[in-house]
Amino acid sequence: MNGPNKQERIQRALYHILDATTRSRTLDELLLRIHEQVQTVMQASNFFVTMYDPSSDRYSFLYHVDEYDTVTLNSPVDLSGGFTDLVRKRGEPILGHREDVQELLEAKTVRILGKEAESWLGMPFRAGDDVGVVVVQSYARGTRYTASDEDALKVICGQIGLAIERKRSADETAKRQQLLDRILDNVSMGFAINHTVTGQVLYVNDAFPRAYRISRADCANMGAFFKAVYGRHPELGQRILADVQSGDPARMAWEDIEMVGTDGETFYVSASNIPLPEQQLMISTVLDVTAQKRLRDKQAELESRLQMTARLESVGVLAGGIAHDFNNLLTAILGNLNLAADEADAAERSVYLEHAARACLDATHLTHQLLTFAKGGEPVLRVAHIANLVRETVDFSLSGSNVKADVHVEEGLSAVEVDEGQLKQVLHNLVLNAQQAMPEGGRITVRASNASRSDPASGAQERTVRIAVRDTGPGIAAADLSRIFEPFFTTKKKGHGTGLGLATAYSIIRRHNGTLSVTSAPGHGAEFVIELPASTAAPAATMEPKGMAVAGANRRILVMDDEPEIRHIVVRILKSSGFDAVAVADGAAALELYEEALRSQQPFAAVILDLTIPGGLGGRATVAGLKALDANVRAIVSSGYSDTHEASSYQEQGFVASLQKPYTRDDLIGTVARVVGE
Repeated sequence: MNGPNKQERIQRALYHILDATTRSRTLDELLLRIHEQVQTVMQASNFFVTMYDPSSDRYSFLYHVDEYDTVTLNSPVDLSGGFTDLVRKRGEPILGHREDVQELLEAKTVRILGKEAESWLGMPFRAGDDVGVVVVQSYARGTRYTASDEDALKVICGQIGLAIERKRSADETAKRQQLLDRILDNVSMGFAINHTVTGQVLYVNDAFPRAYRISRADCANMGAFFKAVYGRHPELGQRILADVQSGDPARMAWEDIEMVGTDGETFYVSASNIPLPEQQLMISTVLDVTAQKRLRDKQAELESRLQMTARLESVGVLAGGIAHDFNNLLTAILGNLNLAADEADAAERSVYLEHAARACLDATHLTHQLLTFAKGGEPVLRVAHIANLVRETVDFSLSGSNVKADVHVEEGLSAVEVDEGQLKQVLHNLVLNAQQAMPEGGRITVRASNASRSDPASGAQERTVRIAVRDTGPGIAAADLSRIFEPFFTTKKKGHGTGLGLATAYSIIRRHNGTLSVTSAPGHGAEFVIELPASTAAPAATMEPKGMAVAGANRRILVMDDEPEIRHIVVRILKSSGFDAVAVADGAAALELYEEALRSQQPFAAVILDLTIPGGLGGRATVAGLKALDANVRAIVSSGYSDTHEASSYQEQGFVASLQKPYTRDDLIGTVARVVGE
């Protein structure tokens, strides 16, 4: 193929090899195209490409076409001592003919591998760090490769090495991409990448449309995606879009998004966006959390029922002790009233009445404690000091029992953020559990102190409040310690407990971001330790009690209550302090009287409304009616129920103050005076 245009053929071959590097889908296809181009420059019907592996001292044929010999591609083969090996070792081309082979054989420089060729040309090349050899050979007599062929193959081999290196790198990248796609298509989390300027979706795995219950076609671009996903939820779509457009990463994570599929079924997803502004890209992830959400909801419902059942159980166990204490208080009340009735001396009579009033307040405290245990649900947290709570709950829980308690509260005990009612229940359950472990009597030691612990996430030390409850009972067997907080697990005799008290306590403390643990050894009692995060915030301020001597200045007060005795007492107390008070039995009468007072231009300065009127108009409905008559009505809610929600939301209901029954004369006069004076 010698001629004046050979150089042009070489240039064309190099161009086509370069083009084949980008167009060929595989390395095999690339090497076939290279072979075709080599044949345009020289006689190359027999052509092969090998790569050397220094770790095994073996060669692999990447491409092989030969009239006589056959090989297995990409399999290690021993070519040591052959012409190919000699080319690689010398690092330079070898051009030889049949007579040259004989000289090399006689010198034992090479050995014959395969069919002996008439003319043979081998050329070393590099593909990255690897060394290879390209060989052309001819078996036809009279065919001879020339120095011109050697120069041409040398030029082409430089391009062959680059082409092989690029193609192998591209193939490796494609394999990694295929592997990544296969992995991402088989994970439960959905991934998508889109261009933030054009809205084009550049990548989406199978889990992404599956999580949103849409098709891959709906992910062609962001417009189609938003229409498919949020077309049935326009308000949600607007909120999500506003979050994305804000560019604030903190707003681009959404938990438990409630959605409805085309089949009408409700499902939940958690999604997030990761903006890459420099690349104008957005990575979106989504996870179908329907099963987890429903499981959490069921668990929360179970825990709520568990807590309620435990409260009922613990209150039932306490009934005997409470009855004992309540009977004692009633005896004190009746006894002092009887003594006061028989006493002629006014000073002595006043002392008896004061003792009776004190016993009534103690009974009030007892009923409030009992009502606390009837509450449930998520904790209503507020910052509080719990020193008195600990002391009072321990005393309350041991009412009427033969167990004594030593309560030690560290001076300067930190405040904590708690639901006081639920914390009382936990302490009550622990103390009651300890008391039941000592049926013959014993001693319980309760210590509340400041402490610290390591944060599980960061490892940093955080301040805590630790409450330890230790008894002198028989202790807990080692086999039972690991199950002590399991629902319905109990070591008590049948009929003496359901095994819910400790499980409930554990659940409550966990919801307070605290821990509840136990240590025990048979014969040495047991110690339960509560650890709650300390709060740096100040407890909410409490209102100072008002004095008794308040002049009503004939201000008109309307009282509504279904109990005649309460109406009588409240009116008498208000009149004794200078107020002009009148009482009615239900809301309808209150509305009628209030409207009449407005018409006669003798309006009421304030109204006291009982929250619940059996068979009649209660406080909520009445205050709404009064607001319609007088937008400036000053209404005070009065209730005998211990309800945290009502106590905290009375202002939302239209009231300006709250009186919790039973209340004292000072509470009544102080509240009314404050309301009419504001």
